Amino acid sequence: RVILLAAAFSLLKTWNSVVLIAARVVMAQARIGLLPETLGRLHPRHATPAAAVLFLGFFSLAGMLLGRGAVLPLVNMASICLAFTFVLACVGALKLRRSAAAPAPFVVPGGTPVLVSGALFSLAMSLIALFEPLIRGQGIPLEWILILGWGVLGFLFLAWRERATRLLECAS
Repeated sequence: RVILLAAAFSLLKTWNSVVLIAARVVMAQARIGLLPETLGRLHPRHATPAAAVLFLGFFSLAGMLLGRGAVLPLVNMASICLAFTFVLACVGALKLRRSAAAPAPFVVPGGTPVLVSGALFSLAMSLIALFEPLIRGQGIPLEWILILGWGVLGFLFLAWRERATRLLECAS
């Protein structure tokens, strides 16, 4: 029982830190206009992204209510997205290196070949994670539905941002 209790507290500690880190990411996205402005504001007294913490806390608690069956598809979806994000980071770094007139602002041990291999291997990992659910199940994998849902939500936020920007430009 003590080991299970220690494991539960360890998971709670990890969950808490991930939510707090994610709140800063949400705040940064709100400040550049990718999310509603409210999520980018700091609490006047504590200087923390209170709205973003509440937003993520709500959805984290809602996710816990989905039960054990939701854990594997959510982890798989996160794996696909993280691997593909690394692909985008490597490609972005390569593009910056090729387009910048000045030398690269950071050093990658191994240089361009390491960035290219990182992008290729990460792409392979994301494709394997994307198509692995097809092997174990029938029909459209839940991971694909979740990714599609996140994509639709992203496009809705983008449309909201563009509409808000047009309204602000018309008002001024």
